[in-house]
Amino acid sequence: MSKDYQDNRKKLGAMLKSETPKTPIQEVRPVPSPEPVADARQRPSHLNFWVEDQLMQRLKVYAAKSRKTIKQIGNEALEAYLKEHE
Repeated sequence: MSKDYQDNRKKLGAMLKSETPKTPIQEVRPVPSPEPVADARQRPSHLNFWVEDQLMQRLKVYAAKSRKTIKQIGNEALEAYLKEHE
């Protein structure tokens, strides 16, 4: 390594240590848990799966028109499906 490269590296290191960052450092906060529920059957659970793009677009349009959340529509759809297939 050349002498100039080593000197420049040392100067950069000293500068980085002495200067305070100009951009804010990201703050990490924990996500609060849902409120505890006495009845375990009513406790929320997480469900995650992939759907086709066209289906997602239709779902978003329906959610906007019906003023419901995707979560509400998903819960209703699962309830209806299970009621029909039990």
